[in-house]
Amino acid sequence: MPLEPSDLDELYGVPLAEFVRARKALASRLRQAERPYDAAVVEELKKPSAAVWAINQAARQDRVAVERLVRTADRLRAIQLGRAEGDPDALQVATKEHREAAKTLVGRAETSLRSAGMSPSRALMERIATTLHAAAVDEKARRQLQPGQLADELPPAGFGALAGAPPLQLPRRMTKAVSGRPRGRKRWRS
Repeated sequence: MPLEPSDLDELYGVPLAEFVRARKALASRLRQAERPYDAAVVEELKKPSAAVWAINQAARQDRVAVERLVRTADRLRAIQLGRAEGDPDALQVATKEHREAAKTLVGRAETSLRSAGMSPSRALMERIATTLHAAAVDEKARRQLQPGQLADELPPAGFGALAGAPPLQLPRRMTKAVSGRPRGRKRWRS
């Protein structure tokens, strides 16, 4: 039986300073419940960074904002891939909604850090924002983000977010212009 998200719910909800103690207690309970494999998996979980811990707290506090972040990321992807129809300003609207959802969660993460007695630096807040944006488009990370059980910081999503997109097909009239040497230019000789 695989480790259930409910097994991890309490673990990822504890204050950051108590994570190691809570991890040991959960592994012990799993062993007592004759779940040695799950206990071993829990023992291998690393303590989250301050950024990840704060994101998890924010996700637990505002599940609606998490769902908005995920939904707007899906909408942006659909627009970028040309799958969405309708309003010509759809990209601008979806981008604004995505930023607002992320901003809400970043604000909640900052509040969680301050409540825990930490002073969040600008770099830490940027790592939080980057991870939130990346988690919204990465399926595995998204499944961890939604219940507030994210395990690791993520690099920027960038073009990797569109990895499943079909390759761009240039119109025929453009392929000749792209493949040939520019016309009307002289080559410089040295």
